[in-house]
This record gives sequence, structure tokens and C-alpha cells, in this order.
Amino acid sequence: MRTLALFGPALLASLLAASVTRAREGDVDIRWAAPGECPSSADLQERVTSRIPRASAVRARGRVERAAGAWRLALDIETPSSRGERTLEASTCDALASSAAVVIAMSITPVAEQPNPAPAPPSGPVPPPDRVAEPAARRVPAPARFLVRGHLIGDAGTLPSAALGGGLAAGVRVSHALSLEAGASLFASQDGTVDGTARGASFTLLSADVRGCWVLTRRLELAPCLGVAVDRVSATGFGAARVAETFALRWAPEALLALGVPIAGFLTVRAGLGAQAPMSRQSFVINAAGTVHRPDAIALRGWVGPEVRF
Repeated sequence: MRTLALFGPALLASLLAASVTRAREGDVDIRWAAPGECPSSADLQERVTSRIPRASAVRARGRVERAAGAWRLALDIETPSSRGERTLEASTCDALASSAAVVIAMSITPVAEQPNPAPAPPSGPVPPPDRVAEPAARRVPAPARFLVRGHLIGDAGTLPSAALGGGLAAGVRVSHALSLEAGASLFASQDGTVDGTARGASFTLLSADVRGCWVLTRRLELAPCLGVAVDRVSATGFGAARVAETFALRWAPEALLALGVPIAGFLTVRAGLGAQAPMSRQSFVINAAGTVHRPDAIALRGWVGPEVRF
């Protein structure tokens, strides 16, 4: 009985402390999916709990990716009074974990305020005094979802000589890197003649295309693109006793390189240069005179214009 009287209060105090710790940890649930060289979810939760008052409640889920030489975190934070998403970026994964812990801690509304809570001991090793602190993670804005562009376009190889035109394009940004777009362009008409004669035809070109582009860089957007173009080449004869109108449809895979230069928050000037390999090459012929025009095996196209993103 004397032993129980001596050790009973100490045992009861230990049980109460353990129950308080479990209650506190039970209200804080922090997890992320990250590569092996990053801190674990348990380490991240420990960094958060070292920064928040007791009896706080928060749930956070995140995914870490490495892109363009930086570590990026997409983070979803839920507290009893709010829920939000944040995107963070830092030069190292450890710095990203520290920034995430600060952001999560600042999002917490304590369940019960406690006066003058004692500061919790820092988790992990204390950095030496001469260590330079990592810069705070910067907010990475989400990419614009949609784009609309007007452009000037040039073609060499489809019509008898180099052609100029204009067009419109619209697209959607699927992710930070991948975008899909579709467009149409109309080229100025031009004449072609049978060599050594005044007989020929007036040609017009209408083109439609779809393509996907993968952005490799961020500030000056450099993006290789692959797509398919469908062309309608129309011809109206002249100079012969009997003239006719005709057209040819063809499709061609295309590969190009696009460059985007940001001008304002929503405005970018974008240009592209590439080549097409048509799957058919119909000749335009005047009977008893000869061939007026036959498209080249490879056509080169380039365009430039302002692009609005929203």
C-alpha cells in the first residue's frame, strides 16, 4: 500500500501525459507522397506539430515532384474551419518540407486556445549558427487553363511559291507542361503557270491542324510539338479555251518547335516553326499543256502571333 501511495501519483501523471499526447497527435494527420531522398511523412508531421499549439486539428495531403531543377509540392490542407490548396517550390526537398510545415502551421485554427503555450523543442538536429537559411518557398501560380491565339503564317512547298496567310487557334492546358490546341489558317491566293505558256491556275490554300506541345522551360517557353494538318488546295484554271475548278484534300503529320515569350500576366507572344510530310501529292494539270503545279514532298511552315491565356 505504501508503494502504491508513493508511485501511484507518478504513474497517473504518466498516463495522463500519454493520453494528452495521443489526443494531440490524433488531431494532426500529415502525409505526403515523395521520392526516397525526401523527408518522410512522419518527419513532416513532426515538423508541423513542433510549430502549432496543443489541441490543434489539421489534415494535409501532398505530392512532391521534381521538375526543371526544383522540387514542387501540391498540397491540400483541411482544418475544422477551412480547406485550401497550395503549390510550393524550393531548391531542395528538405527545404520544401520546412516550408510546407510553416504553411500548414499558419493554416491551423486551434480547437481550444491555451494561454502562453510553452514553445515545443525543435525537431531534428539544430542547424549550426553559420548556416544560411533556405529561402522561403514561393507560390507557384497555376497555369492558365485555356488559350486563344491569332497568328500570321507562312508556307513553302504547298503552293507554287511561298505563301502568306492568317489564322486563329484555341487550346487547353492539360497540365503544367502539356497543352493541346487546334487551329485553322487561310492563305492568300497565287497563280501558277505551265512553263513557257500563259496557261495556268489560281491557287488557294485552307489548312486546319491539331497538335500537342510539351513545355520544357518556364520563363521563355520552349516546347516541341507533334500534330496533324489537313489541307484543301483549290485551283481555278485560266488561259485555256476551257477552264475548270478543282481541289485536292491531303493530310500530313507535322513536327515543330514553339517558343513563347511572356509579355503581361495574360499575354504571350508565341511563334512556331516546323515541317510537314504530306501523305499524298496530287498534281494540277492542264490537258494538252502540261503540269501547272505539284506540291513538294516536304512543306515548311512558320507562324507568330499574340496568345491570350485565361
